[in-house]
Amino acid sequence: SGQRVDGIADVSCWVSTRNSGGARNPSAIIQLRSMRDMVKQVFNSGTGIRILNIYASTGASPAFLSGIIRVSSIEEEPIHADPQPWIRRSRLLVNYWYLERW
Repeated sequence: SGQRVDGIADVSCWVSTRNSGGARNPSAIIQLRSMRDMVKQVFNSGTGIRILNIYASTGASPAFLSGIIRVSSIEEEPIHADPQPWIRRSRLLVNYWYLERW
């Protein structure tokens, strides 16, 4: 037996509108959209994501749990400016669930 557990993963993607030399980064928005697409691909593809068991792990020998996490939806917020003026940020809220067994 078990119970359904729901959760939300808050994923932020960000990019600098300036290059390391201070020049304008003309590809900033394209880079940000690519990062958002990669996040959506990982969560929607069913790719295995390792879950670290923080209660049974040490730095030398991490313990991972086995399980299946199901994504129910991904909500995108619009691209917006960060408190740092040269940063653009996009936030994705990934709604997921899994079955906790006991």
